[in-house]
Amino acid sequence: MSGASLEGGKATVDGLIQGMQNRQGAAAEAANRLGLQVLREMRRALQISSPSRAMRRLGGFTVQGFAIGMERMQSRVKRVVDRTTNMIQYGVGNILDESRIAMQRNRAEKAKATLCGAA
Repeated sequence: MSGASLEGGKATVDGLIQGMQNRQGAAAEAANRLGLQVLREMRRALQISSPSRAMRRLGGFTVQGFAIGMERMQSRVKRVVDRTTNMIQYGVGNILDESRIAMQRNRAEKAKATLCGAA
């Protein structure tokens, strides 16, 4: 790839990034307008005159959906917790085994040094 092509590609990406950053406020404003329009349409469809009632109803549905999702995922969560527990137990067991072996080796070396020093 030639240096000019590489520089042209970099300039294109830099221009894209700069353009997106320059329009960030406009994008946020558009998202805000869209959210308000969705809420208005939901209130109209549900024939709700109070925003607090609308949000309370929508919030209740959200919590119900969250609870249903959690219930449906219980077996998956249990499998992950079981696997993680097994990995931790295995890892801790290996660490303890290695520590025990190192301690035994250390004792054996000390005993050997003591015997060799006494001879």
